Amino acid sequence: MSKQQQTKKPQAGGTKGAKAVSMKEINPSKSRFLPVYWLLLAVAMLVYGNSIFNNYALDDAMVITDNAFTQKGVGGIKDILTADTFYGFFKENTNNVAGGRYRPFSLITFAFEYQFFGLSPHFSHFINILLFGFCGIGIFIFIKKILQSTQLKYLENSIIPLLTAVLFLVHSIHTEAVANIKGRDEIFSLLFSIFTVIYLMKYIDEGRQTKHLLIGFLLFFFALLSKENSFTFIIIIPMTFYFFRKISLKDYAIILTPVALASALFFLLRHQYAAGNITEEITEILNNPYAGATVGQRFATIVYTIGKYFLLLIFPHPLTHDYYYNQVPLKSFSDIGVILSGILIVALAIIAIIQLPKKTIESYSIIFFSVTFVLVSNILFPVGTTMSERFVFMPSLGFCFVLAYYINKIPGTTKAALSRNNNAIIRDRSVIDNKISLGLILVILGFYSIKTIARNPVWKDNLTLFTTDVNTSTNSVKLNNAAGGELIHSVDSCKNEKDKLDTINMAKPYLMKALEIYPKYTNAWLLLGNTHLLGDKKYDSALTCYVRCLEIQPNYRDAFNNIRVLFNKSKDYKMQATFYAGLSKMLPDNPDLPYEAAQGYTKANNPDSSIYFLRKAISLKSNYDAAYELMGMIYGHQKQELDSSLYYLNIAIQYNPKNWEAYENMGVAYGMQKKYDSAVAILEKGVQLNPGYAKFYLNLGITYQIEGMNDKANGYFQKAFQMDPTLRR
Repeated sequence: MSKQQQTKKPQAGGTKGAKAVSMKEINPSKSRFLPVYWLLLAVAMLVYGNSIFNNYALDDAMVITDNAFTQKGVGGIKDILTADTFYGFFKENTNNVAGGRYRPFSLITFAFEYQFFGLSPHFSHFINILLFGFCGIGIFIFIKKILQSTQLKYLENSIIPLLTAVLFLVHSIHTEAVANIKGRDEIFSLLFSIFTVIYLMKYIDEGRQTKHLLIGFLLFFFALLSKENSFTFIIIIPMTFYFFRKISLKDYAIILTPVALASALFFLLRHQYAAGNITEEITEILNNPYAGATVGQRFATIVYTIGKYFLLLIFPHPLTHDYYYNQVPLKSFSDIGVILSGILIVALAIIAIIQLPKKTIESYSIIFFSVTFVLVSNILFPVGTTMSERFVFMPSLGFCFVLAYYINKIPGTTKAALSRNNNAIIRDRSVIDNKISLGLILVILGFYSIKTIARNPVWKDNLTLFTTDVNTSTNSVKLNNAAGGELIHSVDSCKNEKDKLDTINMAKPYLMKALEIYPKYTNAWLLLGNTHLLGDKKYDSALTCYVRCLEIQPNYRDAFNNIRVLFNKSKDYKMQATFYAGLSKMLPDNPDLPYEAAQGYTKANNPDSSIYFLRKAISLKSNYDAAYELMGMIYGHQKQELDSSLYYLNIAIQYNPKNWEAYENMGVAYGMQKKYDSAVAILEKGVQLNPGYAKFYLNLGITYQIEGMNDKANGYFQKAFQMDPTLRR
């Protein structure tokens, strides 16, 4: 073989004069590759097996543990199919991420798992690994099939499909998609997309059978129902045929028909059920890190992140699940990282374009990566974060393909001696027999595998994940906040007060870091207030944090709730009344503030001030049943004006017939008026509304005792004391 022949770049497509290939050669015995399939499943289990011991983490709550539809089991499938993916979690349509989400397929599998196994994270992790192993099998079949072009050398060398699949399975950047149960949508999306191409190629290669088109339609529809990224295969499919098959324009039209029909059906459903519109702009910086950025800053940052993705594909360390604001600060085109990334992007683009007519593996891999990446790149629309490792789950196949191809070139020949065994899995053993290429394979696979196995335990639970990755994503406002919040949440499992206080103190630096990065982060202020409320009992400091929440977001209900808890703990009712009275002046249109002031004045035994603020609350909200109920209680218990008490309590019940507290106070008022029959009737209605409230039975017992019906009274007393022994006092 001449030097010119040895260095000639192999091409993916056919060439004139190429040796004809029989159908038998293109479609070897399926049983021949069964050991490969088992091997790939074993590889997936080997590198991800330790993730089976993990619990739920991160977005698993949104799709499993806190999703109302998933937890209906099979009965929730209709709801899953007819609502935004996040509706079952938020209980309402929300547009926190532009365009909403319609990805029902993985949620349906979670519903089936819940139906038969309940909340079983270990089983769900096992299913993820199994599906990921099938992904590896699909990649092997996919690469082997596309390389069965008219160039015989690709038939002779099966190391590229196998190596591509193994590289993909062990690559550490995929841990977010596999070790996180919610990442199943990524796995399904790629799995179904790959097999769509396989079956469309089977249509061309195996007698143009209509069943292959129908299967292709179903597979692509399932891919889209898994994740919208699959839509990029509407470009990948014809591109793959361009590179690896010679077909007519009519054939292109035929193979794209099922793809187009599946896409049309999907987008019709998505338009009907997904919340929001893809063109809607998210202006909140926590959900759109490019909010307020100039066009130059946005695209410079995107260029920088693309370079960072390539770096992580080559050397996946350190890894983190969080790149939210401000982990990757806005860049300019004068930044050295942006310049280097830009050079890399331009170089790859030139290679892809120049080699496109030659139909090379390099060109195909670059285009594959670019096309499948574009929807998550932030180029077309913001995706909520600057970058995420799971975003390159599908595009990384292009990287693994070209890496396997270049490793295959190391022996330096384009035509090697083949094994005489036609059924051998790898007939061209030149790569394995070459010490350099074999050593490189072992080093790369070893490094990726070790890194993956070491990364999996980080996904054990939220506490482990957040407190580990915050050391990498030190400037992510969301992750600092999440780490602090999860530490506070974990105090419930602390064995003693010292451990509880130490854990809460550990949370403070993360929350203060989050506020340093983004001072308007209301949830961070709320959690910082909680550290004072639950930890050092500095109620003034806690109140300051909660007030800061309300200054930023005046109707922040969680802040109001925590302020209420604070005053209940502090027992400083005068301070409560004064605080809410002042806050009602700052937010004069909020009826809850004068109501809370009235609560404070009531507990401080100042009924006249209470009534003043209740009237103010009612003037802002005429059907405020809780305000009428409190008014009735004040007139009855504190002012002893029973007719006025009954008047306001009746209004409370008119506006809210389920206000059981109004029934309790009304029953007591009728008893004080010696209208015992009315008291009994009202109290029994209260029991129907809240049968678990012991004081209803106590008051019924007292009423029957006054009427001389001691047996009946004792029955109610016994039930009341059984439910609440403290009532005996």
